[in-house]
Amino acid sequence: LCMDENGRVEKGCRAGYGFLPSGRGRRELDPESVWRAVLRCLEETGGGREIENVTVSALGEAVIAVDAFGRCLSAGITGTDERGREQYKAFMEKAGSRKVAEITGLPTSPLYSIGKILWMKEAEPEVFERIHKVFTFQDFVIYRLCGFAAVDASMASRTMLLDHRIRRWSPWLFEQAGLPVTLMSEVVD
Repeated sequence: LCMDENGRVEKGCRAGYGFLPSGRGRRELDPESVWRAVLRCLEETGGGREIENVTVSALGEAVIAVDAFGRCLSAGITGTDERGREQYKAFMEKAGSRKVAEITGLPTSPLYSIGKILWMKEAEPEVFERIHKVFTFQDFVIYRLCGFAAVDASMASRTMLLDHRIRRWSPWLFEQAGLPVTLMSEVVD
């Protein structure tokens, strides 16, 4: 949507893309198809206008692995993808689901990103060692728009790695997961 300074919608756009045909409990989106849809909508709604701000809203639990050049190393693994359930369970047993819920402020669930990230680490180590950042679709789009890896606290919370009390990544949760905090985007307001 393109809105004026009073919040009135001037123009809108929809661009479709579907899940990749993958089966076996996998639910993936092609990040490049999503990116092309974003560009199409930006051009259609904002083309020829002076744009002051862009807001990005996206799927919360999906994860996309990218290299240091911003190239996608994987399809976007969505929250409904069944991969990572075992890794999620092992993480919860190690960290303690009560402690995780206390830190994140959320009920624990295999829907969140942590299991998918740990699945990539375990099942695809050759890809995982090349990962520079793990993005949600929100910070993927932001990164593609401006080259800065930033995610808001609301979206970051969907990873199960954010300490909701301080609105920052939890070093303790990353330690429990065996992941570097640098894997994720900077949390911003």
